[in-house]
Amino acid sequence: MRSLSAILPFIFIGAVAGGLCLEALCSSGAAASGFGPSPGQEAARYMDRLGAKLSSAGEHAAALECFNESLEQNSSYADAWVHRAGSEKALKNYNASRASLQKAVEADRRNAAAWSALADALSMEGDYENASAAAAELVRIDAKNKACWLKKGNIEQMRGNFSAAEADYNRAIDIDPKYKDALYRKALCALHDNDTDQALELLDLVLTLDPKYKQASTAKGLALQAQGEYEGAVKSFDKALETDARWTPALAGKMNALLALGRDREAADILIRL
Repeated sequence: MRSLSAILPFIFIGAVAGGLCLEALCSSGAAASGFGPSPGQEAARYMDRLGAKLSSAGEHAAALECFNESLEQNSSYADAWVHRAGSEKALKNYNASRASLQKAVEADRRNAAAWSALADALSMEGDYENASAAAAELVRIDAKNKACWLKKGNIEQMRGNFSAAEADYNRAIDIDPKYKDALYRKALCALHDNDTDQALELLDLVLTLDPKYKQASTAKGLALQAQGEYEGAVKSFDKALETDARWTPALAGKMNALLALGRDREAADILIRL
């Protein structure tokens, strides 16, 4: 079987996968009159779409060839850089993926998907300072998107900047007062500040919205434990374990609460499971 690189030239000159071909593009009235995308831009879009389909099918090496060809046709096509970065990440080529995302934001400073992916890539590398800067660009572009504020808040939280994180979560909650992920993360900020009352209030709201939110049940158990409410803490940890019986944070929290209650045998049984 010929490699994709061997057949790429024929994709441009034949009616392939939907009938798009350069000959038709070049002869179109829009291209000939100077209006609309150029043939090179259309070819870049087509190869990007083809690459995206291959990527969705898990054919990342083949997808990468398509994205490369797309960028040969139009090196300033930010979406192709973003998609190329995704395939590079899937192939565990993380440095190349980050470099592609840098190219994407250079090509289009207002490409929210590029800034979002770049923030994630930098966070994975532990470069939270630059990840925060990328997230700041993201919310500047898409300030009405609650998920963007959540992402920025999470990065600030990883930096240890809990006051900034809480401000970001508040922005997300302003957009959607029932945004459970932002409410949960804000509760973690309250726990960090030893404000267990506020944390419990937020966590109860999260659990009203989603009773199976195991992270919130676990955090509630920790908040109750901090208040000396060990029986209540055990119940909260059990609630988390109803959703996921092997959820290690809840098992560890329950073990500590049982030890505080003097229920050493039950605690020892949990230790065996950890």
